[in-house]
Amino acid sequence: MFYLYSKVLFNALNPFNKLAQFSLAKNDNRLIYTADGGIVHGGIIDRLKGVLTTFYLSKKHDFKFHIYHNSPLPFSEVWHHKKINIERLIINPFKFKILFISSLSTLEIFMDNSTLKKNKTYLIYCSENILAHQHPNGKWETLTRNLFNEFNALGYNKIDQIINTKYPTFSKIKPDIVHYRCLNYFGDFEDSKLMPIEKEARNKLLSSMIAYATTTYKNKANILFISDSRYLLKNLSEHGLPIFSLESTKHIDNKGHKKEEYLNAYIENHLITKAKNVTSYILFHKEHPFNSHFAYYPSIIGNAKFSKFGIHVYTLKIKTLEKTK
Repeated sequence: MFYLYSKVLFNALNPFNKLAQFSLAKNDNRLIYTADGGIVHGGIIDRLKGVLTTFYLSKKHDFKFHIYHNSPLPFSEVWHHKKINIERLIINPFKFKILFISSLSTLEIFMDNSTLKKNKTYLIYCSENILAHQHPNGKWETLTRNLFNEFNALGYNKIDQIINTKYPTFSKIKPDIVHYRCLNYFGDFEDSKLMPIEKEARNKLLSSMIAYATTTYKNKANILFISDSRYLLKNLSEHGLPIFSLESTKHIDNKGHKKEEYLNAYIENHLITKAKNVTSYILFHKEHPFNSHFAYYPSIIGNAKFSKFGIHVYTLKIKTLEKTK
C-alpha cells in the first residue's frame, strides 16, 4: 500500500507527468477504478472485475464513477464515455485514499457501509468481482451479466463495434467457440515467466491436441477456434480446422507491445460473448490447472453454455473442470 501511495504522490508532483496532478479544489465523492501501471493489474478479465466492482460500489453509495486506465493503453481504446474515462488524474492531496483489493476476502471491508467517507476520492486497485463475494455458488453470474450490460450501455464499446463491422456474420450466427489457453507451453511469449516445455514433449502435446480437435470438432457447423498460442492455431488451420485469427496478441499486463496486439486480445475475448457454446481448454503441468477466467466471464456475459477442461502437458490427460447448463 505504501508503494502505491508513493507512486501516486511521485506522479502527481512530477511536473513532467501529464497524466496526474494535485489540486486543492473541492473533491466530489468519487470512486475511480485505477490501472496506471503502478502494480500488476491482471489480465482483461481481472480488470473487468475491478471496473464492475467500482461501478457497483458507486451506485450503492452514490459516488461518481470514473475509470483511470492508461496502462498499457487508454481504456478509451476499448470502451469510452467522456465523463467516466479520465485521461488525467486530478486529486486533492488531503482528500484521497487508495483501496487495494487483491482477493475476494478483501471485499469484506465493503460490508461496512462506513468504509467509504463522503467528500473523498478513492482510487480503487481491484481485480475481484464484489458480486461473486456477496453471492457465491454461481448465484452471482446473472447479476454480473446484468451489471455489465448496465455499465456497457453507458458508453461506446469500440471492441463490439470492431467485431460487428469486420465480422458481421457473428451478429447473425452464434458460433460454437473452442478456446485453448496455452500460456507459454508452446513458447509463444518471450516475456513470459513460464518456460516452454521441451521440444519432444511439445511435439507430443501438439499431436495429441490436433488429433483430439480433429476427431471432436472437424466438420461440425459454426465451430471456431481461438487461442493465445499462434503456434497452435497455425497447426490447427493446417489441419483444416477453422480459426478466428493469426494476428498477434499480447497479455495486457506485459508492457511494451503494440496497441494493436492488446486490442486483438480484447477482440478475441469479446468475441466469446457472441457464442452459443464455449468450450475452454487450459494447459497445465502441476496437479491443478491455472484458474483462468478469460473465456468464462465473456460466456457469462453472452449467456452461453460453458465447459472447461484441463489438458496436462505431459500425461496428455484431459480433466473436466467445470460445466454450466
